[in-house]
Order: sequence, then structure tokens, then C-alpha cells
Amino acid sequence: MDTREFIDRGTVVWNNRDRDGFLALCDENTEMTGPGGLSGRGIGFAAAFWSGWQDAFPDNHITIGTIVSEGSEGAEESVFEGTHTGVLSGPAGEIAPTHRRVSMPFVGLHTVRNDKWVSFRVYFDQVELLTQLGVMPVSATT
Repeated sequence: MDTREFIDRGTVVWNNRDRDGFLALCDENTEMTGPGGLSGRGIGFAAAFWSGWQDAFPDNHITIGTIVSEGSEGAEESVFEGTHTGVLSGPAGEIAPTHRRVSMPFVGLHTVRNDKWVSFRVYFDQVELLTQLGVMPVSATT
């Protein structure tokens, strides 16, 4: 499958909560990075990434907005939505469930070879996420 189809497939398995299907899409040395120092390599790290988001937002859903790809490289602009009913763990510590609903735009940059993620880099506004969760005050503009 081409990179565009691969990104679509990854979103389908994510939205279907198919952990085994998600991990099957990862190269054994896959590299994943994200905001706040999130970085790791391998199937074990991919499983931790999966659990971190799926456990914290068990009703989450990703909606793809735009995908562009060329060869083994692809980029997506999508929206992650879900209710924070589980502990959200990250490099800076844990956030207890707030029971708030979030809607977070994000960009994912993908490198795919042999129908496997070699690299997945995700970018999103951490301040916006923390604000939507209610753990960071809304800034006042004057």
C-alpha cells in the first residue's frame, strides 16, 4: 500500500481500538516522538504510546483532515477528540482524569517502509491540551 493508504489504515486501527493491528503496523525499531520530550524506539515504546492515549481517552476518535504523501514520507493534519477519563501519563508526570472532553488538532509526520512505520512524529499544542483539560488557566487577552 502507498503511504497515504498506510496513514488511513493506521487511523482505522486506532479508531477501532485494535492494539494488535496498530502494533503490527510498527517496524521493530520504529521511532516515535512527540511534544514534551516524548521519544522512544521499538514495539515496546509503540505499545506504551498506544496505552498512554487509549487508556487516558478510551472514547477517543481521530478525524483525518488532510494527508499528503510522496514516496515513503507522509504528513497528516487531523483532530484527536476524546473524554479524559483515565490517567494521562507523559514525560512531565501524570494528570488525573478531569472528565473533560478535548478536541486537539495535530500534525503527524510519517516515514513508512515495507508497510511499517519506521518513524512517526506527532506535533500538537501542549498548552491547548492542558487548557482544555482544565489543568492550565485560560490566558486573558487585553
